[in-house]
Amino acid sequence: MKINKRLNNTSRRHHYLPRFYIKGFVNSDGNLYAYNKTTRAIKSKSPKQVYFEWNRNLVDVEGQENDFIEKLYGNGETSFAELYNNMIYEMDFLIYNKLSLVLFIQMLYNRNPKMDSKIGEYLLKFENKQTILRAKDVEGNEVSKEQYELIAKEEAKTKGMGIIKGLEGYKRYSEEVLNLEIAYTPEGYPKNYLLSDYPFIVEDESVDLFQSRFIFTLSSGIRVIYTKGSKIKKLSEDLQLHLDMLTFMQSSTYVCGTNDNYLRDIEHFISKVPHPQAFKALKKKVFSDMFD
Repeated sequence: MKINKRLNNTSRRHHYLPRFYIKGFVNSDGNLYAYNKTTRAIKSKSPKQVYFEWNRNLVDVEGQENDFIEKLYGNGETSFAELYNNMIYEMDFLIYNKLSLVLFIQMLYNRNPKMDSKIGEYLLKFENKQTILRAKDVEGNEVSKEQYELIAKEEAKTKGMGIIKGLEGYKRYSEEVLNLEIAYTPEGYPKNYLLSDYPFIVEDESVDLFQSRFIFTLSSGIRVIYTKGSKIKKLSEDLQLHLDMLTFMQSSTYVCGTNDNYLRDIEHFISKVPHPQAFKALKKKVFSDMFD
């Protein structure tokens, strides 16, 4: 992207995990321990310092940097942040909040860097009009195939497609709110679930979210389980350990938590098993143990 001029108020640090969400994993000091997957070092960091990419959502508009896509994400985050706090601090999971949670999950999933390749696949489907998204001109008529192809190649459309795909996913799967279960750490036990750059454990990664059972870490003490209509058989005593091991293994940048010793313990456990074979086997065990 060739840019001639930068606007003074253009943001550059673009979090793909919102800061209010990262704050759900901080310790009493307001920071979290971050394990660097490259250096293996653990350092105390603020939510501002992790899970972002420089200029990720910048686009070139007539030779100037423009961060309107980042601002669109920010608007959505602002509207959900209060509901999020009600969920993790007051355990408020009434149906309205859970519907908002479905939308949040969809937006978080589709804006994640791991999903960039799937966004490319989605754009190809868009070009061939295989999505529910349609492009129309000012008179309300659907545009031509050639115009679909041009739209799909515009940088702003490409970078903003995570928002569109998230909204489409919500429209398709909002009724699946009835298949969301909430699992939380009992009072008096340490809340130290780990957070990674991709906070989902998905049973089948080859399909879209909500077409497969998955587990989403909502905070350091709460996980969301999408059952896809299956009955939960049990939550084993080893579930937290196994999920945190999976979280650690699939992270690309940082693994964060409230306790640095626990991070080292998980690193130690993982060092004893082969990867990626162990990841697939452990994930299979988690879902087979959990569901009938």
